[in-house]
Amino acid sequence: VTSDGATSGDRRPPRQADLLRWAEALS
Repeated sequence: VTSDGATSGDRRPPRQADLLRWAEALS
């Protein structure tokens, strides 16, 4: 997973659910 929450090699914007998971992982 990259710093913007997208999977490696995925240039599409991360989905809201992915952003929430990423935020949870940082906390």
